[in-house]
Amino acid sequence: MRIVTSALLVAAMAATPVLAQRTDENAVKSAEDAFGVTVGHESLGIYSADNIRGFSPGVAGNFRMEGMYFDVQAPVSGRVVAGATLRVGPAAQGQSFPAPTGVVDYVLRDSGNDYAASVVLDLDAYGSVGGELDMQLPIVTDHLSTAIGTAVRRDHFGNGGHVRSFSWGMVPRWRPAPEVEVTGFWGHIKRSDETTQGIYLAQGDFLPGRIRRGKLPGPDWVLNENVYDNYGVVSKAILGSWTIRAGLFRSEVRSGVGYLNLVALDTPTTGERIVAAFPAVDQASTSGELRVSREFSEGVRRHLFTVSMRGREVKNRNGDGDQAEFGSFDINARIAPPRPDFARGAITQDGVRHKTGAFAYSLAWQGLGELTLGAQRSRYVKNVRPEGQAQSRRVTQLWLPSMSIASPLSDRISVYGSYVKGLEDAGSSPSYAANANEILPAIRTSQWDAGVKWTPFQNATVIMGYFNVAKPYLALDQADIYRSIGHERHQGAELSLTAQVNDRLTIVTGAVMGRPRVSKSPLTNEVIGKRPVGQSDVSGQFNVDYSLPFVAEGLSVDGYASYQSRQAGTVDNAVMIHGYATFGVGGRYQWKWGKTPLTLRVQMGNIFNAYSYYAAGSGVYLPIDQRSASAYLVVDF
Repeated sequence: MRIVTSALLVAAMAATPVLAQRTDENAVKSAEDAFGVTVGHESLGIYSADNIRGFSPGVAGNFRMEGMYFDVQAPVSGRVVAGATLRVGPAAQGQSFPAPTGVVDYVLRDSGNDYAASVVLDLDAYGSVGGELDMQLPIVTDHLSTAIGTAVRRDHFGNGGHVRSFSWGMVPRWRPAPEVEVTGFWGHIKRSDETTQGIYLAQGDFLPGRIRRGKLPGPDWVLNENVYDNYGVVSKAILGSWTIRAGLFRSEVRSGVGYLNLVALDTPTTGERIVAAFPAVDQASTSGELRVSREFSEGVRRHLFTVSMRGREVKNRNGDGDQAEFGSFDINARIAPPRPDFARGAITQDGVRHKTGAFAYSLAWQGLGELTLGAQRSRYVKNVRPEGQAQSRRVTQLWLPSMSIASPLSDRISVYGSYVKGLEDAGSSPSYAANANEILPAIRTSQWDAGVKWTPFQNATVIMGYFNVAKPYLALDQADIYRSIGHERHQGAELSLTAQVNDRLTIVTGAVMGRPRVSKSPLTNEVIGKRPVGQSDVSGQFNVDYSLPFVAEGLSVDGYASYQSRQAGTVDNAVMIHGYATFGVGGRYQWKWGKTPLTLRVQMGNIFNAYSYYAAGSGVYLPIDQRSASAYLVVDF
């Protein structure tokens, strides 16, 4: 329960930054809760950027870069970001402008007055190899520095696919005064020779038969080329009791001809092979935020007033696809037909202009807690112009209130609660839908949650919370059109435990025990079951890290266990996917060669090779990843 004071911000900005040593990256030891964290190559948590409380904050546009609003269209390069934190539950309390289903907040790579460099070499059992180089370079002492990096990879996946990738990035930092910092970044990724995974569509109430993982269904020419760029600038300044923060960002996707590789199953073991081709795609977004805060204190009370203006302008260019059918084959047969001449479909251009003005007030009262009240006025304008047709336009305007409260009950126990409404981009319909790649209208959402945060002993935190999230239910209808066909509500309990038991043992574990349910819209004639597609009632993850100095100094072992309960495979709930558990083990050895730190990291995932499916849509299935093994070596200079 705190408001970040000007004094603390000044101190943090004035201090020489601690240079990130990649040999020390450890997600288990870095996690503040079990909800989700990414540190370098490692991620853990019951939630991810694709799934918080059963919904995708990424699809909803709830990304931030160093706390500033960032509309992400392209994957962000690891050469510019050191990791990301999922702000949900207590981690979201006190935010001036929260969002339903949480926020994914990227952290840029740091730099300062010292030179540093890290090399990472990695490989895995599928045949992947890669190398990364990250450097931090001082330019003008105390004022100007930069982080730069590059990576080259040849990845082979558990589904038998592969991709070649090249990436680079830079993060210059300018500190003209102790109270002012300006940080730029530019991250570039090029992916080529990227195979297209088979997608299995059941044409009835059944699951696919046993899919041979690690083998692509073919054909070999179904390859994709993609180029991703993200660049921008973040600035912050402390001017007495005033804090000014600003961010301006650009995110671009440029893709060649794209493919969809379908296996339309008429029985569990046989299906029609279909390949659809789509014209080249261009997507670009310019987004940003200006935030001004004023803080003042009176005795035991601190007041913080914040105003914000944020917005984005998105332009997309998508095309209708053409498809070719190659006959019916066994589910695991590999086909190798020649590439047909695909016709170019009609091109659709669409754009979004989304502007939001906001005001928030926070009161921190020593001994009582913290209260934050906010209101946002959002205006969403969407334009769609299909080739040869008139432009259509949709405008949505509404107020979005929010409130959060946190209060200590004792030195070790505090309670929290919040309510927030949101207006979210629903993204586009999936590639396997009849309206593939269609941009969907904005949707209205809401969320409230409450819970208890308990510190039973030093370096241990327990979070027990309840959440209730409501959104429109987006799914395939009986005509295979992806649209809203009802209302979806996810409610349940979430648990997080992080504990550094002693100098050797660290535990991070969490679980979600929910009740995701669907109610049918009176405007649809669809047959809808009570359970949303692809949602588990119970999921959990247990992570542990244990050092073994009595065997060798710097040696540690770690492991995880993950569980997902059964899920609905179809909108009408006629097909259910059985639950499954996966287990993994790993080890880490840190040592020095002279004065040079090194870390050797080995991992094995799904060690018992559990088999199940996850639903990519109603009646649309993919097998879970098979057993994997990987290793990488990190050297810090």
